[in-house]
Amino acid sequence: MNSPAMTTSVPTTASVAARRRAWGSAIFCAAVASLLLATRASAQPAIGATPMTKVSGLVIDAQAILGERTVSQTGWNEILLRLKNDGASPFKGLVRVHTSDGSSRYGGNDPAPTTAKISLAPGARVRLHLPAQAVGYNILKLSVFDAAGNLVHQNVLREKSDASIILFDAGAAQPLKASLDQQSLVFTGPASGARHHSTASNITLDVALAPRDAATGDVVLPRFSVGYSSASVVRMPSDQLTSLDAAELHALANWVNAGGNLAINISRPEDLRHATLAAFVGATPTPQPVPAMTTLDPSLVETLELKGYSGGNLRESPVGATASYGLGQVHILAFDPSSPAAVESLFVVARMLQLVERSERRRPASLFPIGTAFRPNDTLARELDPNVGSRWPIAFGGLLLLLYSVVAGPLNFARHRKRGRPLHS
Repeated sequence: MNSPAMTTSVPTTASVAARRRAWGSAIFCAAVASLLLATRASAQPAIGATPMTKVSGLVIDAQAILGERTVSQTGWNEILLRLKNDGASPFKGLVRVHTSDGSSRYGGNDPAPTTAKISLAPGARVRLHLPAQAVGYNILKLSVFDAAGNLVHQNVLREKSDASIILFDAGAAQPLKASLDQQSLVFTGPASGARHHSTASNITLDVALAPRDAATGDVVLPRFSVGYSSASVVRMPSDQLTSLDAAELHALANWVNAGGNLAINISRPEDLRHATLAAFVGATPTPQPVPAMTTLDPSLVETLELKGYSGGNLRESPVGATASYGLGQVHILAFDPSSPAAVESLFVVARMLQLVERSERRRPASLFPIGTAFRPNDTLARELDPNVGSRWPIAFGGLLLLLYSVVAGPLNFARHRKRGRPLHS
């Protein structure tokens, strides 16, 4: 019987050469593509090294919402960006809040940058509130790029000093700043577990005034609760408190609830009946005789028009009346610290400094301060997460199960095979 002939394809010289040419072409194309990508990447200079491009008529102002040198060094911040296009052409571009050089000063991962697209018609104004995170004492920068990716503006957002405590005056009263700014605060113990580590710290008080809108003159307040994170105390007149919009009120209430201190001076009698004030203190405040703190000098009652308040959660305090609100406190002041008589009174200055000192001492009581980039240590993580504390018992148990599966399986199969029933294993 003749068997069918078996054919074996033997590559010819021409086919081998064709395959080599195909592989060579593919490798060449890949090399060209890689070269083009590398050239394009190198053509885009790093942030900070990009040359500035001038845009005619574009006016840009950027700062932390609480003012200069108020950027929280290790947490979230709110950046206020105001832009005006006085030019004849529309402007489109991108805003980017980022670390100064793309790397942390003390190691660790960098936070993700905050970006926002902008578009301004000729003569238009725009105001942006941008949350931005700084971790590991990074320096924040704000950069503005045009539609082509050219850098048109960049500035450094100055950090808050460790040797200062901020009182934020939402009423933007210059007399209050003149009387309290750069006053010394002396702590005989740790001032704050997060920032001041010495046992006797001489720290200055920085009074930050709320910025104003250039067009309307209205005060601009944070619209995110992290915007208040650098402040120890916020002073606000009652007429301003009762006129906050929903976003501003939500940000303020969340900050107080997380451990902030809000000091309110009653500027209008009708504000006492407003629902916002009642929600902060638990009921409608009721005026009462002057608190006992003024008995040392009765003349202060008439000079400063001192008043006391009660109702709800309010209790008498050195500055008037105080109510707890979540982890924070709401203080109804017995005086208006921005009035002409108050700014010249040593009594008012001493009480306001006492309020700031007590507020600062309460900050370590909050385990997760609002706006703080929190990284728990091993001890705290072990307390909060039982799985962290029992990782070694879990690992040992898993190892035992692995050994059991390796040993028990073959032994069980061998035992049933001797009995002639290997499938029963």
